[in-house]
Amino acid sequence: MAKSKKAPEVKEKGGEGAKERSQVQMALEQPEVAELVSQLKLREQYNKAVDVLKNTGFLAEDGSALPGDIPMPATFEEAISLLSSDPKELERLLAIAKDYYRPTFLLVPQANVDSDKSIWESPYPNWKFSRNDTNEEKIIKWKVVVTEGEQEMPFLEGDDVTKTTGERANFRRHKRKKGEKGMTYDVFSMLHLRLKENGELLDEDTRTLMDGNPKEGKNVHALNPAFDRFTYYSHTHGGSTDDYISAENRFRRVLSGNQ
Repeated sequence: MAKSKKAPEVKEKGGEGAKERSQVQMALEQPEVAELVSQLKLREQYNKAVDVLKNTGFLAEDGSALPGDIPMPATFEEAISLLSSDPKELERLLAIAKDYYRPTFLLVPQANVDSDKSIWESPYPNWKFSRNDTNEEKIIKWKVVVTEGEQEMPFLEGDDVTKTTGERANFRRHKRKKGEKGMTYDVFSMLHLRLKENGELLDEDTRTLMDGNPKEGKNVHALNPAFDRFTYYSHTHGGSTDDYISAENRFRRVLSGNQ
């Protein structure tokens, strides 16, 4: 009797990437998550974030990556998965963002340079709000965050302006929820570009504290946009504001999941 042939193995198309996308899609279909995505207008904000990247030289006009760069998350689903693809975790994170002052979704490129200031670095003490002209810096990964996009930030709950910046930064660090981090130069740069697209000026009367660079709660600098450049504010030129007391310095929360 002839032996029956074994049926060939059928490999699942798409591999891990397709599995991840499927998980994200299922998460976004959950009523609670879908409602938060709608309330925060995240799909619309994703499209706006892409437009900002095109207009500032981080992407080609058609949205494709420039030579040598890693392509950005090509869909909203791919982008949001960088926060989380787990339904419960994504719901928890978006619920945190819902309480932010003007929750703002950003796509933030990360460069192949050893610098806290990432792809925006230009000669100290200013940082340009556009991509550098050199060919040495390439985008090697992308970060997705939700931050606070108010033009002028109010004081966050519990922030005691009679204390030094270092003390206030340490307080904020302990108040953060899982998935939150301090503000960094790259996120702040992209936030400025985003508001500028709307004809708005960020921090005209206040300054945002970079409490995520370079170490949590230490060497905190206060920055403020001026003529498309960061203006460095410090009680000593080139130093941090750790020991400085100023009610003009404010914090902006940053939600980045496990990134």
